[in-house]
Amino acid sequence: MAGPDDDFNRVYAVDGKWGIGNKAEVNGFFAKSVTPSIDGKDYAFKLLANYEWDGWNLNAGYTEVAPGFNPKWDSCSVPPLKNLNF
Repeated sequence: MAGPDDDFNRVYAVDGKWGIGNKAEVNGFFAKSVTPSIDGKDYAFKLLANYEWDGWNLNAGYTEVAPGFNPKWDSCSVPPLKNLNF
């Protein structure tokens, strides 16, 4: 049985952007939640790449929200997600 010391949720995250010359950019984030009642697969991340060349804008990205990720934001839940975009 869970006691009051086991009733918490924490989320840690890091994000960043890296410019490569004047035309390319990579950005994204990684987040991990810590909830005593959830074991494993408790992360979310996104990675995006963008390249601009002669009027063309090429981009690609990948987003994943694992089933155990628990942001616990205003009682909202985030469904598991895997998304690849071009």
